Amino acid sequence: GRRHVTAPLVVKLFGHQPALVWREAGAAALWNLVRAEVVAPGEAPALTADPLIPAWLSGDYRIDRSLAGIVHSEPAHRVPASWPLENAVETVRARFAAKRPVRLAVRGLTGSGRTAFAKAVAAALGMPPLLADMTNFPRDDRADVQMRIFRFAAIAGCAVVWCDAADTHAVPALTGPPPLQTISVETGETLASDATVDTVIFDIPELTIAERRATLLTLLP
Repeated sequence: GRRHVTAPLVVKLFGHQPALVWREAGAAALWNLVRAEVVAPGEAPALTADPLIPAWLSGDYRIDRSLAGIVHSEPAHRVPASWPLENAVETVRARFAAKRPVRLAVRGLTGSGRTAFAKAVAAALGMPPLLADMTNFPRDDRADVQMRIFRFAAIAGCAVVWCDAADTHAVPALTGPPPLQTISVETGETLASDATVDTVIFDIPELTIAERRATLLTLLP
């Protein structure tokens, strides 16, 4: 017989309802966790799982190779006391309690430390920051890349920290958003609405000379 997994075989072996095994509009398909491949006319499609699934199920959260050069991890560092870190953390926690995904917009001047603040918020929430930048990626392929970024963040419990311009990743979503994503917004910039998330905005004040010196010292080896 054929040596591949099909929906009818899964139904037979495990007694699941057919609709729970495979649907083209189901979560497994939308998140590209399982793909259906045509084998022969009249036969049930072969179901193939993403090769990363066994590692993820065992707690080994490897990043999808297709995201190489697009995402990376960075540790968070201490941020100035004048920044509204505690307020931002409590605000996001409240949205989480309401079961709502959050888009944290950090507003400030370029070079003011918006990414550092976003990483600090994520770390305080126990979510490793996953920095993402699709600036140099073809626009036509960004929807699939964004889905893979969101997928990994949801599985590994990361917060997506966007390092590119907001319009770079403003692409049609193939899936729902991750629990937390952050974006950097210029002072005075208008932020496009997004009904799929709760958007919270925090302004970070310009650093004093003393704060800049202290921040630089934390970055030295």
